[in-house]
Amino acid sequence: MNYRIILILFTLLAVASVNAQDKLYSNTFPLCDVKPLDGSFKHDCTLNIKVLLQYDTDHLLAPYLKEAGLIPKAESFENWIGLDGYVGGHYLAALVIHYAVTGDKACKEKMDYMIAELKRCQLQNGDGYVGDVPGGKKIWAEIKKGNAGVVWKVWVSWYNLHKMYAGLRDAWLYGGNEEARKMFLDLCDWGGNRHRSSQ
Repeated sequence: MNYRIILILFTLLAVASVNAQDKLYSNTFPLCDVKPLDGSFKHDCTLNIKVLLQYDTDHLLAPYLKEAGLIPKAESFENWIGLDGYVGGHYLAALVIHYAVTGDKACKEKMDYMIAELKRCQLQNGDGYVGDVPGGKKIWAEIKKGNAGVVWKVWVSWYNLHKMYAGLRDAWLYGGNEEARKMFLDLCDWGGNRHRSSQ
């Protein structure tokens, strides 16, 4: 059965609200209902945004573009080469959550930019995949053939990819980005196909 259909059915069954965030956790309230008051939490939130906005997203996007066969606009951060997915996926999720809580337009602009660039990668890959695991295409091809043990030769490839799943999901559910929704579902189909093929 198509994994996209399963995901959509689960989402529809679990949620009856029109608020996108409620699709994820029906027993919570939207992040936009959180209004930090003066104090340490607001100070920390403001500081987080300041730091997030100082990052050059093109550095974070470089490994995704390289893996998709596209020319990066900047080089990867040297100290994260080989583990870039941790940073890219976490960063996207952080932008989204801060935008959802504060409405900070600069966070939204960076979120939208990352989604647009990641979409280019996904389209270039042509199969729903969007990731930056070094040599990922060879690894995922081996998994599809049934050689799941290949993951032990690479630094936590599924965890790395999970960060992108989480970032896209958050951009859709918390950030209201419909392009991220489609990308997330296409990536779910890609992952389901890899798992099904390796059984």
